[in-house]
Amino acid sequence: MLLTRLAQRHSKFDAMCLPNGVVAGLVGISAGCDAISPAWSLAVGAVSASVYVLTVEAVKRMRVDDVVNAFAVHGGGGSWSLLAVGLLHKDTGLITTGVADQLWSQLLGFLLLSALLVPFAGATLVLRRLKLLRVGEKEEEEGLDTVFGLHAYERHSNFVARHRMISSLLNDAGYSAEQLLEALR
Repeated sequence: MLLTRLAQRHSKFDAMCLPNGVVAGLVGISAGCDAISPAWSLAVGAVSASVYVLTVEAVKRMRVDDVVNAFAVHGGGGSWSLLAVGLLHKDTGLITTGVADQLWSQLLGFLLLSALLVPFAGATLVLRRLKLLRVGEKEEEEGLDTVFGLHAYERHSNFVARHRMISSLLNDAGYSAEQLLEALR
């Protein structure tokens, strides 16, 4: 929380920071959960939460639309998770044994995974520049699921539609929903 306040000096308090920081901590220990001691696990989780905060700021600076900070939680926390194994593995970690072989192996894996993302990130940036990643206002209002013939919130949508229709009828008749409920009692 303190790191968040320092990193986000000019922004409002972010209520999602605490739960996302906790999830980032859990993601951070996931790669080495069987190979890192409980004491080191706490440190890995704390560092992962800090990586989350820094990643959120980097993503904001790149003007990427990540409303729930999923990349910061999973990308940042997961990247640190890979490197933490190389540092803190109880049998082969650099800090625990003084041997760097595991760290080099983990770093190579991280670099290879990152290299796989480059073409996708490049294509996304091109599509973004061409303004092909936006949907129309109608699709935004109705929900993107309906564009694909899906109805993720159909029950909810039907409820909202009925509510709007009843409210409109009541309003046209000069009544409010509260007055109707009172009359029904």
